[in-house]
Amino acid sequence: MKKRLLFALALLPAILVGCQKSSSSSPTPPNPALPEIVAGTIPVVFHVLYENSADPQQYISDAVIQRRLAELNKFYSSTLFTDRNIPGVPSQNVGLTFVAATHDPSGKPLTTPGIHRVVYSGSANMSAENFLYSNSQSQRNQDIFWNPNYYVNIWLFSFLQDPGAANDESEVTGISFLPYCTTTHTLFGLRGNEASAPGESYFHRLPNYMHGIALNNRKFQPEAGIDPEDQYT
Repeated sequence: MKKRLLFALALLPAILVGCQKSSSSSPTPPNPALPEIVAGTIPVVFHVLYENSADPQQYISDAVIQRRLAELNKFYSSTLFTDRNIPGVPSQNVGLTFVAATHDPSGKPLTTPGIHRVVYSGSANMSAENFLYSNSQSQRNQDIFWNPNYYVNIWLFSFLQDPGAANDESEVTGISFLPYCTTTHTLFGLRGNEASAPGESYFHRLPNYMHGIALNNRKFQPEAGIDPEDQYT
């Protein structure tokens, strides 16, 4: 499960919105106060988990997060590696834009779009693998697991640093799950989650684990003096 991943590539497996039934309009949100998802866009929320707000590694700045999101969109629009396309095999614009979520699940506007900061005990040195398998509906995690029909959840924290141990994750950039389809209109090869009761909405059949993307804040800060393209080679 432990792999070094490009930030841009790490996001793709968690595009849960793509598992919904194709239509010209979005399904009715669980909360009518939530904005409708515009076709071709995918709302993203970065849950910044920290213990010490004075530590810039834990309390990553808005500017760094916004820069990473901009780089992600360049990657998917085929403009990040403009001078490195292989002749005859050009990269492609996939027609998707990742946008910073503007509201939380209750419909309240976010102070900074796409960013949700939370004091989270243990996040300064925490196993990403254990975190992703933890209970999404526990009191501790409910506030940071937003409905994946409407958000790509990205959690930023310091992966476990345990030098010499088999479970050391300090050099891991990020980990994520394969897509989880919450409707009967699944993508080939992916497991769906059927409603278990007549009339039950798939919006209420959510994973009981932290289905999304965990990124290591030790690897998230841009390196000083390094061109953004060079960080992905």
